[in-house]
Amino acid sequence: MNNRLFNHDIFQQNSKLDRIIILVLLSIFIIVPLIVRLHIMDFASPLISRSILNSGTKGDFYSYYKFLYLMGATCLISFLFVFRMAFWSYPVKESYINIPVAILFVIIGLSAALAPYKTLALFGEYNRLDGTLTYIACLTLFFIAANLKYSNQYIYAFIYALYPFTILNGIIGIVTFYGMDLLQIDFIHALIFPADLGDVKITEGSSFQSTINHPNYISGISAVLIMTFLTLAMFEPKRIRAFIHFCMAVISTMLLFTSMSTSGFLTIVVLFPLLMLVLYFQKKKRQGILAVGSFLICLVVLLVTMSSHNYRVWDNSVGFFVSTNPFNGDSISLATIAYAETADEQEQGKKVDIPPLPILPESGAAPGTGRLYIWEKTVELIKERPFLGYGIDTLAYHFPQNDVGIISGLESSDIVVDKPHNLYIGLAFGSGMIALLAFLALLVMHLWKYCKVLWRVQLQDQSSILLMTLFMGWMAYIIQALFNDSIIGTSPIFFILFGVGVSYIQQYIEKSNQVDEDYESLFTTAETNENDQCHA
Repeated sequence: MNNRLFNHDIFQQNSKLDRIIILVLLSIFIIVPLIVRLHIMDFASPLISRSILNSGTKGDFYSYYKFLYLMGATCLISFLFVFRMAFWSYPVKESYINIPVAILFVIIGLSAALAPYKTLALFGEYNRLDGTLTYIACLTLFFIAANLKYSNQYIYAFIYALYPFTILNGIIGIVTFYGMDLLQIDFIHALIFPADLGDVKITEGSSFQSTINHPNYISGISAVLIMTFLTLAMFEPKRIRAFIHFCMAVISTMLLFTSMSTSGFLTIVVLFPLLMLVLYFQKKKRQGILAVGSFLICLVVLLVTMSSHNYRVWDNSVGFFVSTNPFNGDSISLATIAYAETADEQEQGKKVDIPPLPILPESGAAPGTGRLYIWEKTVELIKERPFLGYGIDTLAYHFPQNDVGIISGLESSDIVVDKPHNLYIGLAFGSGMIALLAFLALLVMHLWKYCKVLWRVQLQDQSSILLMTLFMGWMAYIIQALFNDSIIGTSPIFFILFGVGVSYIQQYIEKSNQVDEDYESLFTTAETNENDQCHA
């Protein structure tokens, strides 16, 4: 009896500690993506150049304070988790994630220790801070999240924690899209620029467009938000809650269009048929059809309205599949006007013997707005150090920036390539092929788990609906990662939700097995009683 009471007390203590850990995880969800504040630092570069890679005093708005909060929260969670295991005998779960995560921890750590530029590999670029420490923090959060248990209310809490980011960035994106300069508002200016810097001069043309440091990343995370909220809007049984999720999906679509980046839209196009397939197998389709139809109408209205204001919205969405743009009139290239000469004008010049000059390629962009060129060159670098890579987030200091092909691949020789625009290639470059294979194994095993559970499942209870929601959001991230890098503003969201999904799907399987066992036990008991009555 005393032993039972002791175990009950331990369970209660673990539950309280788990709640604290989950609250800190939720704070990362809410706070890290929203932090924007200028930080000035002295940066020592390993290269001497005339580009942005040179040493000097640098400014960063989007990464430094995000990094500080992420590191602090990760340290706190790690301490609580270790305390939970050491003193309250709460073991690590046996899971398919353990071996791949252990390999990733070891290989990523070794790649930093053996990297040519160790400090850079540890922290990453000064304006990204997506180096080894950030990766280790995200993996730690993933592993801890996968070793907790979640009620349906906790899963909803993680989804609700996405609301502040969606709403705030939706407002920032749309008002900036229509020409408002938020940096001229004193309150916002005071939040972003420290008072001790005095009167900061803002470069002409600068604008505050989001709390993430590049439109590509906004496009990618918008796809995750759209698939998450739309799935809930289609299957959530409570109408008010479903309507709120639908509104969030529409705001996320607006955010996607304001980014004017293709990756998110392409991700939605890829995943939408899968969502329709899920709906097809449901017995109750009415709410799902209504939600999808209403969403498509809102999408078309937003697309037409916003493309009328800026034709690039069409170019970076439907324009990926359609060559014509009805919102863009014919225009004459300034380059053609500036450099066009007639044969007569050329003949009038005096002939001078000039030594032959090297033939430069014509200016142009490789497929994927230059991504294919960057991928090809990065893969060539990976072949030179395939096992442990060069150190995470150090591509800018190894990429052949003077390669003549950059003119035909990225339109201009003035561009500095600082990232691979692909999470998987970036991981292979930073930590080698072993790390990439471990990460891919983790994704494939998790995908297989999802497929076994969700295949033709009827989304009639909260658990199955939430599981499908986590799956669609997870799929959106790993697809958009084909075109975007990891970034400190959004990576923690993915890794935490990934860990939550690992734990929740295991809980779902255990619950389903328990129901089957109870049903079988009930059937066996009934059969036994019937036999007893026959003998009587």
